[in-house]
Amino acid sequence: MTIFIGIVRELDRVCRNDTKVHIAGPHPRCEEFIMDPIHVRPVTPEMMEMFSKKNNILWRQQGVSITPLTLYCDINSEMIVQSYALAEPYMTMYSEENVSNKDITTLKRT
Repeated sequence: MTIFIGIVRELDRVCRNDTKVHIAGPHPRCEEFIMDPIHVRPVTPEMMEMFSKKNNILWRQQGVSITPLTLYCDINSEMIVQSYALAEPYMTMYSEENVSNKDITTLKRT
């Protein structure tokens, strides 16, 4: 079991129903993530969705080849909200309407 999964397990154990956990970190492709040796694992909204029992059951029914983490580890969490804070120069470009929401979505996946 990885340290990361142990941390998520502990969060699941100590949090009561309706507890909200806020996770913040740099995008895995930004300079702050790449240059800092402490950032050893990107924590993305897509990865955190893998700890949803509802998603794991649905993916299993659909035959999707994603590791059913919550079923293996007996963890169940649901992502309610995800958001991104744009770094410069993208924040200025966005506020000046030089990039669209679609552009930002494309950028965060590349």
